[in-house]
This record gives sequence, C-alpha cells and structure tokens, in this order.
Amino acid sequence: MKKLLLISGVLITLLLVLGVIGLRFMGISVTDPGPILRTGTALAAKLACSAHHLTGMPEKAASEEIYSYVPLGDWLRVDYRRDNRLVAATLMRTSTKTATYRPGLGCTINNGDTSAVDALVVAPLPAEVTAPWPAGNMVDSINPGMQTLADSILQRDNAAGYNTRAIAVVHQGKLVAEAYADGFNSESQLMGWSMGKSLTSTMLGHLAYRGQLDVNENNLFADWQNDQRATITLQNMLQMTSGLDFNEAYVAGSDATRMLFTANSSAAVALASPAAHMPGQHFAYSSGTTNALMQWLSNRLGGHQALLDFLVQRIYQPLHLHHTTFEVDPSGLPVGSSYLYASARDWARMGQLWLNRGTLNGSRLLSEAWVDAATQPNPSENFQAYGYQFWLNRGNGDLRWPELPADTYAMTGNRQQSVAIIPSRQVVLVRLGWTAGRYPMTTNYRTLLDGLAGHAGLDSPADVAN
Repeated sequence: MKKLLLISGVLITLLLVLGVIGLRFMGISVTDPGPILRTGTALAAKLACSAHHLTGMPEKAASEEIYSYVPLGDWLRVDYRRDNRLVAATLMRTSTKTATYRPGLGCTINNGDTSAVDALVVAPLPAEVTAPWPAGNMVDSINPGMQTLADSILQRDNAAGYNTRAIAVVHQGKLVAEAYADGFNSESQLMGWSMGKSLTSTMLGHLAYRGQLDVNENNLFADWQNDQRATITLQNMLQMTSGLDFNEAYVAGSDATRMLFTANSSAAVALASPAAHMPGQHFAYSSGTTNALMQWLSNRLGGHQALLDFLVQRIYQPLHLHHTTFEVDPSGLPVGSSYLYASARDWARMGQLWLNRGTLNGSRLLSEAWVDAATQPNPSENFQAYGYQFWLNRGNGDLRWPELPADTYAMTGNRQQSVAIIPSRQVVLVRLGWTAGRYPMTTNYRTLLDGLAGHAGLDSPADVAN
C-alpha cells in the first residue's frame, strides 16, 4: 500500500510538473498515465540512440539531448548497450522502451515485430571524391568575410542559449561559409525533424520525372476505395489538403505521437484517418500525410527494399549524400515526416538541388515543371503559403518572413531547423540546432544576406518584395 501511494504521489507530481512546463510531447491524464510513460520512454530511447550512434554524441551528451523534451532528471534513466547497439529508456522504473541502431538505417524504436527492418539491405555508396562541394568533400570557396559573419552568429546564438550546431551559407553554387559548435563538424549527421518532408517531396518528384507518377492520381490506397478518400490525389497530399482528420497535436496518445513513438507502422495511423473535409479545400498540416505518401511510394516501387534501393541509388548517390540517413520505422518504412539526419553540407546539397531547378552534380532529378508546381501556393480556402512539403514566404497576402525576399521557400523542422532557398539571390542558407523556444531565423538569415551583398557582390536584399 505504501509503495502504491508513493507511485501515485510521484505520478501526481510528474503530472503537475508537466502541466506547469507545458511539455509538448507529453499529454496530461490523471486517470491514465500509460500514454505519457510509453510516449516519454519511446521518445527518449529513440532520440538518445540517434544522437549517440548517428550524430556521434557521447553518451552523457546524448542523454542530455532529450531533457528539453522529457525534463525528468533522475526519474528517467537511459542505458547504452554497446554489444547490440540498443538504447533503453526507463521512466520512473515503471516503463521501458528500447531503440536499436542499424548501420545505414539509423535507430528504430522496437515497437512490435522488427524483422522487416532486419531484412533490409543497404547498398553502399561509392567513396567520396576529392572534388569541390557539392560534387565532393573539398571546400575551397570559403569567403573570409562571410566565414567571420557565420562564426559570429553561431557564437552569439549559443551565448543566448539557442544551441545552434551548424550554419552553412551557399552562394551561386559555392559553399562560402560554414560554422560548427564544439563537438560537431562537417560530417555530423543532425536531425531535421520535419525537414524530412521536403526530401520525401524530392523522392516523389524524381519518380514523376521518371514518368512513374502523376500528381493527379487518386484511388491511392485499397482501404480508401469505398469512401470520399478515394478522391484524394497525390497533389492534395503533397499540399497538406487531403482533408484527412489527422490529429497533429504533440501530446501523448495523439495521432502524431502514436505514429512516431508507439506504432509499428508510421503510415498506418494516417491511412486509418477518416475524411473531415473535401480534398483540396482545407489546409491542415499533417505529418501523417507525409508518411502515407512514403507508403504510397513503397507500394508503387514494389516494397520497402525497393524503396530503400531507390533512395540510395536515385537520391543519395547523384546528390552525393554521404552523411545522410533516413531512419525507418519498425515495419521498415522510412519515416518521411520526421526522421531524416544529415550533415550541414548534405542539407545544403538538398537545397541546392531545388535552387538549381532540379539538377545537381550533372544529374537531373526533378523537372523544372515539378519545381515550379512545388513552390506555388496551394488552392485551399484557409492557408495557401505551403507547396509540395515546403513552406512558402508568399501565398497568404502578407509575407511569412517579411525580412526575406518574397520568393524564399524553406524546409523547416522542430527545434528551429531550416534550409532556406532564395532563388532571386542564388542563395541557400542552413541552420541546424536544438532550440526549445523561439529562434531569430529571419533576423540571422537577413544578416547573412546583407553580408553576402558586402562580401560577395550579391545585390542588396533591401527590396524584399521582389
């Protein structure tokens, strides 16, 4: 009885603490703490595993990585088992979840049967070549003034507690500055969270370029054949206007957290979502939609192994993404919405592909028509400044980022990750970090644009409406 009272008291304290700090990835339920414990431990195991094995952070630092999401101190224990590359997280000695690292596939939460992941074979990439970025690993284009500016922004960020880890500046196809915090370098694979959605769009765009996809296709899944969902098109899903009733709220037990932390298939939750709106009429940001798109890709290509081969041979290899990992769920499907890790240089390569209107390193992956369509506002009635898995600066009347040129579009992710693509300035800007609150992205990016105007002859960005 004393033990039960003690556990109840700790749970109540935990719930009060979470209620005060408003932890986004935890739900508040006095009657059922189960989702809190399952979500918290799964999140902790996954993030710690990836931080250690993919990013290369020491065990202590990798454990601290998760405290901004699960700030429970001694109530949370993380164990690293070197013999089997497994990381276990235990919360309050009552709930334990594990994640396992596999080379080339990253870390997967062990939710149910993971034999499909064990069966996947990752084809090796050709060795990196000594050639100038983006074709190789050599950088001989650093602009001293821009390098000083990038270093100063990173130092100022971290003095303010923003935890910026990498900044990269690309101008006219050349990497002119890159700055890294202590413990990180040009090969560190850093999590992008929702920036993975944009690479999912790239994969779909390449399939379209190969003539294997039409954005107007509907009847996408067998389970959708007998209701309104049969009319949902690939374009609706790319533009987040599918009309599906998917709960994106990041609280324990929601669609989004079940999808990322407790489900065996990251696509299954969205595929089971009913229709709430007519397709194309209502924008609703949905990570589930992206994972459903990844499942559609797998179906079209012939299964998860074929999808992985496509990713490695058709995306990683021509773009020279040697420090990139798209992690998979327990069913073996890449988690297109959230679990993409890449170095700052590789994130910049992904952005440069789009800035080049679909070509990089002598290969065309996207048609110019796809790039144009992907960066146009969607036709929904409530929010138009979103394209094919990219946020747009224009589309809603007022600019989303008034300090930046109107044609800016961007990959963005939780913890204030971003890759901004600015065609009118021939610029790609990358910021990677772990900021729990707000981050002055537009101020810092405007500073970099102004610096380019002074140091690299770029036209002044004073007229941001053009």
